[in-house]
Amino acid sequence: MVHEAYAGTEATIFVDAPGKPARTVLRNIALVYTRLQFDERMNDLLRVVIAEVPSAPHLAREVYENGVLERYRQLQAVVDSLVARGELKPHDTQSSALHLAGIVKEFVVWPSLFALDFKPSEDMDRKLEACIDAYLDIYAARPFERDRIQENIRGT
Repeated sequence: MVHEAYAGTEATIFVDAPGKPARTVLRNIALVYTRLQFDERMNDLLRVVIAEVPSAPHLAREVYENGVLERYRQLQAVVDSLVARGELKPHDTQSSALHLAGIVKEFVVWPSLFALDFKPSEDMDRKLEACIDAYLDIYAARPFERDRIQENIRGT
């Protein structure tokens, strides 16, 4: 069951879209990530793995190495591509991929793992946009223009 749950993560699920701005690329990745997390039941798998760590630490290691780390590598490859085409400034892309994943996890994943009756919040899109904004504030090659619709949603 565990192998089936993360099967396919070795295929590239996070991809750059040449010609699209960094915001669009990162937004598409966020949508794929949340679909995997909630619609494809990765949340449920992670709950099982967390519960079984004491009796099956090899299971946790396997899921981490073949699921979590693989997604980090894919995200870093996209960030490397965005740097290469000038959308993001040159920087330590391994660290920045972890930063972006970490901020998304803080607002989206962690709350869902520890609430038994969790349902994605109505403002999840706004949270994801805020995560992307924070990332682009640091790493964008040039000042990015916030989407006017997003500014109106936030009331700015």
